[in-house]
Amino acid sequence: MNINNAPCIPHLVRVLLVLLLAAPGLLCACADKEPEERAVLIAAIKNNLLSKSGMAFVALTEEQKKSMGADYTAQYESLGSLHNDRALEAKFSEFPKFMSVMMQESQAPEKKQILADAYSMIKDGRDTLAAKLAELQKKRTEFKQPEELAAVYGQAFEQLIGNPLNAVMELFDQCLQALDAARDLNDYILANPGSAVYKGNMVQIEAPEHEQKIMELFNTYRAEAEKINSSIQKLNAVVR
Repeated sequence: MNINNAPCIPHLVRVLLVLLLAAPGLLCACADKEPEERAVLIAAIKNNLLSKSGMAFVALTEEQKKSMGADYTAQYESLGSLHNDRALEAKFSEFPKFMSVMMQESQAPEKKQILADAYSMIKDGRDTLAAKLAELQKKRTEFKQPEELAAVYGQAFEQLIGNPLNAVMELFDQCLQALDAARDLNDYILANPGSAVYKGNMVQIEAPEHEQKIMELFNTYRAEAEKINSSIQKLNAVVR
């Protein structure tokens, strides 16, 4: 069709016809690049991430970004979200200092507040991680991914984000259970003045009539505290 010679066709209509006639070619040209970009992303995920253990994240080169395109570059970089989250770093920066306070020797009245503060801090940290995981999972569902890419991307997501966050939350859950047991023991000592005193990490019983109950509460706490070690080992296996 020679639209340049068509009679009585306004200029705007001619422009629209040109665009419509050219559109199929433009669409084909854009679509042709996606498989190549997807292949670069899949290769980068396999070679940079899945070939390594734990949470190791390798940044893309400028050449890879160019070959991958903006959308797939953003999808790849999303897998490194936990490596660049300054808000999370700030959130947990006070944990080591507070843990050292917990290790200091104290008696039941002071320990009550210390245990309450520890429980609140760990619970808040656990809730923060749960919210972060939900946020990143939602973001992942919004990515447009063909089946082949979705399978590889899902593996990397679990390795770098899902498994580590779930392992930390499991550790925090166990810490909360141990703190519950410690608070039960401390509350009993507070409710029965003179029954026992703390000596470092141990409890020294001062009144024999309270020995059975105190030992029962202490053994419950110790059992819960020992479970923390297995949670730490599981976390180390996931992140390293």
